[in-house]
Amino acid sequence: MASATFFYADRRDVDELLGYLGVGRGTVLRPWPLVVPDRDVARAEIHDHAHVLVVAAAMGEPVLAGEHGAALGSSGASRWLHRMIFESAQRAGVEQIVDLEASPVLFWKPGRCDEGRLVAGRIGTQADQLADLT
Repeated sequence: MASATFFYADRRDVDELLGYLGVGRGTVLRPWPLVVPDRDVARAEIHDHAHVLVVAAAMGEPVLAGEHGAALGSSGASRWLHRMIFESAQRAGVEQIVDLEASPVLFWKPGRCDEGRLVAGRIGTQADQLADLT
């Protein structure tokens, strides 16, 4: 299932969201789509990234899937979705994706709120973020 929440937020709102998500208290932010284990994104860097993976330690680390991984070899609709995401990710130079079914994570595309510009951010599933890779 693909789902997302779209929202407008200034830097103070983003800081409050990060606090609500528990960033700095067991939740970390990682770059996405190129997921690098143990490479956290600091709060001050959040707006330097087009996409961020939200990982709550209490829920576990993301499970990465490569071309020959179980996610791409599974049956049913999830296999098709994983394959589509993986092929898009490969075109972007990414060799592994986050397994949609095995990873308790959120994908965040921070919005922008600058003078004269207001762009909605969104937080949701990896499937919802697919359009940004193509």
